[in-house]
Amino acid sequence: ASERITVEAIPVVQASMGVPATSVDEFYEQKDTFISSLASLLGIPFDRIFIVDVVPGNARRSLAELGGAEEHPLLLTDGGDSEAAGRRLLASGIDVVFEVTPGAKVELDVEDYLVDESAGTIPVVVKRTTNLYSNVTAEWEVTTCDGCAGVAGTHFVAATGSVFFEQGVDTQTVQVTVLSVAGYTATDVSFSFKLTNVTDNAELGDKTVALLALRNVHPPAPSAPTFTAASPTEVTIAFQAQSTWANPPLATDATATSGWDVECRR
Repeated sequence: ASERITVEAIPVVQASMGVPATSVDEFYEQKDTFISSLASLLGIPFDRIFIVDVVPGNARRSLAELGGAEEHPLLLTDGGDSEAAGRRLLASGIDVVFEVTPGAKVELDVEDYLVDESAGTIPVVVKRTTNLYSNVTAEWEVTTCDGCAGVAGTHFVAATGSVFFEQGVDTQTVQVTVLSVAGYTATDVSFSFKLTNVTDNAELGDKTVALLALRNVHPPAPSAPTFTAASPTEVTIAFQAQSTWANPPLATDATATSGWDVECRR
C-alpha cells in the first residue's frame, strides 16, 4: 500500500572551511568547540550550524594532480615512497563542509479581529515560518493602544505571556479574554495584542501587532419618560419598563441598572 509523505525544505547556506594540521578524527573530538566558535563569529545560535561532511583537505587531489613528485619533493622524504607521501598529504589538514540554516520567523496570522463583546474570548493565532526545526519561544502582551478606546478591566483583561513552538509546530493560539460589562457604546472599542520578543534563534516578522475590536451588544438606554397628556384629574406619562430593555449592562456594583423612577406630584 502506498503512503503519502510530506517533505518540507528550507533554504540554507552551505560553505566549506579548511582546518590545517588536523585529522578527521581529531576534528570530531573538538567538533563542538568548532561549531561554538563559528557561531560566535557569525553571531548566530550554535544550533543553526550543521556539519555536512569532513574530508581530508586534499582527498580529491592525487599526487599526480598536484604536479607529481618533482613538483613536491618535500613530500617524498621516505626514500621516494609515494604512498607514505600521500598519507602525509591527506593528513595535512581537512575541509569542513557545513550548513547554516535560517532563523525562524514568528509573526501574527492576521492583524485585525472583530467580535461581539459577549464572545468571551478572541483566539489570536501566532505562526512561525522559514525554519520549523528548532524550539522557539515568543512573548506577547494584551494592552491598550494609541487612539484606541478599550480600557483594561472594562473591555478586556490585560495580560502577558508566551507561546512555545516545539520542532515541527508552526502555529499556536492565544485566547484573549474580553469583557461585557461596559454598557452601551455607539462605536466599536479596540485594544491590541502585541508580539514583544522571541528567543535568539528566531526573529519577529512584519506582523507583530493585531487590533482587536469589540462590537457592542448592548442596545441604547431607554428613552426618558415623556409627558403625553393631562387633565384636571390625571397626567399621562409614557416610559419604557426595564423588562423590555434587552441585555441591560451591569452597573459598577454588578447589579442590573434600575428603570426610570416616576414621581407624581399635585
